[in-house]
Amino acid sequence: MQWVVIFSDTSEMVAARKEKDRIDAHLSFVRTHPQISGSGALTKRGKGAFCGGMWIVDAETVEEVERIIERDPLYDPRYRSADIYSWGRMVPEQKVGR
Repeated sequence: MQWVVIFSDTSEMVAARKEKDRIDAHLSFVRTHPQISGSGALTKRGKGAFCGGMWIVDAETVEEVERIIERDPLYDPRYRSADIYSWGRMVPEQKVGR
């Protein structure tokens, strides 16, 4: 099953995004978890600072997705929320890149 995770950041998360070691650990985490088949940062209408992020996750259960999120070095529930949606693709053969 595929899931879409939409992360929403508080203004305090901006400081965490400036911590190079934390960002490097986050990027390494994403790269080493093949369940995350697509990922990226989000901005509102393509402008301004990052306000969140998005993942596409291949997992059997929502609990598995939650466990992956909780282990991400960038995730801190005080500053970042995660909404998880099941995803039914309209065009199954479409490729999703990183």
